Amino acid sequence: MFSCVVWLCAYGLQQTDFTLPTVAPKNFSHAAGKFTLSASATPAKVRVEEPITLTVRIAGQAVKYPPQRGKLQLFPDELTADFYVEDAEDKEKHQPEKGLWEFVYRLRPKRADVKAIPGLRLVYFAPDRKKFQTSFADEIPITVTEKTEKALTELQLKVVPAPPGFYSMASVEEAVYQDGRTPLPPTWLLGAAVAVPPLTCLVWYRRWRRRHPSIQEARRNLRSRAAQTALAVLEKESVPVEHTRAAVSEFLRQRFDLPANEPTPAEVSRFLRRLGADKATVRTCAEFFEQCDAQRFGPKNAANATQRDDAIRIIQLLEAAPCAVR
Repeated sequence: MFSCVVWLCAYGLQQTDFTLPTVAPKNFSHAAGKFTLSASATPAKVRVEEPITLTVRIAGQAVKYPPQRGKLQLFPDELTADFYVEDAEDKEKHQPEKGLWEFVYRLRPKRADVKAIPGLRLVYFAPDRKKFQTSFADEIPITVTEKTEKALTELQLKVVPAPPGFYSMASVEEAVYQDGRTPLPPTWLLGAAVAVPPLTCLVWYRRWRRRHPSIQEARRNLRSRAAQTALAVLEKESVPVEHTRAAVSEFLRQRFDLPANEPTPAEVSRFLRRLGADKATVRTCAEFFEQCDAQRFGPKNAANATQRDDAIRIIQLLEAAPCAVR
């Protein structure tokens, strides 16, 4: 009993673990197993070039290599001489678990003297016999008639005749309007066609530049905001002297990159001279910082209106000075 089981397992392995022979007949369909072939066609009576549905059924048991449409070699060579062959895969039904494969083709006879669909053949490899086998399907008789005048009329497209002037080219004189005007578009339309594209590009570029400023523009905007921020602090009615001095110092740092946080009058003078400011501007700024320091460290610690006005005048003077353009 055990030896029978071992023999059956070995036999089953032998049937499934194999490859197709490298040397095969020309019309081999690359299928392995044991199959029978049959075919049917509908309708059996058609006119020339009308479709016939050919259903090819392959029944049997496949071993590792089932029938596949792309590898089937079912038709004889003379079939294409009598028929136009088209695939109809949407109508196919395959049931491999039941051992059934259906392949559908659409045949159109080329002539009225075609009497039958030639017989089909399926060449497959039988693993149990280790050789190629062939299954045949009989030819299918059909009746093909010539196209009738009615059929030809149905196939023809409806052609609407063109007027006689369609086939002739008008002369220059005929292309002018009756009032003498040439058929040109209005002037405003030509002007719009010329002006709108560059204006659109210009508007887009200005908006893009506003959203993506260059490094120089971003720095210029930052420095302009520095003056606005300082003036906003100084325009308050009561500002301590520390805030007045700090507003001018912060303006110098943001506007001109003054390195010192608490600059002395001497540091301010040297820095402005390096920037190229004139002597009067340098002297005015130095005197302002000296008065602020004297007020800060003196008995009173409140800025008077004169110091605040001097601070505003210094910021406006530096903003308009030639050295401000950097």
